[in-house]
This record gives sequence, structure tokens and C-alpha cells, in this order.
Amino acid sequence: MDIAFHIASSAMLSIAVTGRVLPEAIIFGVLPDIIGSTPFYVAAIKKSKNFKESSKKFLKETFHGYTDRLAYKITHSFSVTPLIIFLAALFFRESWYLGVMAYLLHLLVDIPTHNKHFSLELFFPISHFKFKFGKYWKKDNWAFYSSWSILGLLIVFQLIFFL
Repeated sequence: MDIAFHIASSAMLSIAVTGRVLPEAIIFGVLPDIIGSTPFYVAAIKKSKNFKESSKKFLKETFHGYTDRLAYKITHSFSVTPLIIFLAALFFRESWYLGVMAYLLHLLVDIPTHNKHFSLELFFPISHFKFKFGKYWKKDNWAFYSSWSILGLLIVFQLIFFL
């Protein structure tokens, strides 16, 4: 899903667990996309001659090369969870678990909303297994709107029953 969705879902998770929005939830909730997509966008800029061309290359249809593919697959894999736990505990001693939960939530949300090149290889590089039922949220209105609708309903439910 998009960054805004991951921010909103991480904030909702933080409120559900702690009663307030903590930055570690937001940081770790968007971390896979920030780190995993940076090489993609750098490659898109390098390959472009002008802004109009670069904006077309920013639409992620496929990868530009090995580096951006590797960065995406590593950051969108459950096999890096021990590293995420270490980083969360290092920077957020009191609430490290929240960062880990937000990271895992990001991966779980991306499983049904990514397909083809961007299907998550759940335990990359150990295994290349991936679910093949995902719908790409940028091209499939159903995946986009249903994900936001579910999140909206969860937020309303949380507001009614927990705040």
C-alpha cells in the first residue's frame, strides 16, 4: 500500500496499544518502503533526462536493476525481523515492541496488496516463497478502496470503543 496508508495503520496500532501515537510506530511502519524504495527512486532519477520522464519512471511497474530489487525484497521480508527487533530495542528501549509490531503490520498489509514483481518473498533470501493472489493497489481499485475502507472501519471502531 501507499505510505499514507502505512502511516495511518501504524498510528492506529500505536493508539490501540498505548493510547497515543508514538513516533516509533510511524517510523517502523514506513521503514520498509523508505529503505526498500530509495534505490528504486535513485535509479529512476539517474535514468531520466528530465522531470517528465522521471515521473513516468517513478510509477513502480518493475525494478530498474539488481540493487533496487534486492533492497525491496530484503526490507519486505520476515527474515529481517531479528534486525528490526535489535534496531527498535536500540533506539526505543521502553516501547521497542511497538516498532516491531508496526513493521510486521506493514508486511502483513502488503501481502494482499502487492503482486508480480512486488509480491513479498516472505523469508527472502532464505526462501523465495510468495503469495500469488495479491492485487496491485496502484492498478486495482478494489485493493486500494477495500484496504482504506477496512482501515477506516477499524479507526471508527477504535474511536467508539477504546477512546
